[in-house]
Amino acid sequence: MTLSDISDCKHLSMPNASRELKKLTDKGLCEKLGAPEDGRKQHIRLSREGQAFMDAVFAHMEARFNRQLAGATDERLARLSEAMSVLQETLFREER
Repeated sequence: MTLSDISDCKHLSMPNASRELKKLTDKGLCEKLGAPEDGRKQHIRLSREGQAFMDAVFAHMEARFNRQLAGATDERLARLSEAMSVLQETLFREER
């Protein structure tokens, strides 16, 4: 991704996105790479440490989610599924 992509995606100004990216880069969680197609551009990606950190975060979230659903009845799971569909359709749809 580019800084512009991140800025647009997170609805941040370019200076704020740059400042936050610097913090992540300083912590070794992200890295910048020169774009071969344009020397002025930089691509940003998770570093190996950043990917490991995100993998651990998502594993923790999945384990917690599974613990909370353990023992849920079929009716409760159906209601949760319906609620998640409503959220997906209203909050997480792509803006056009």
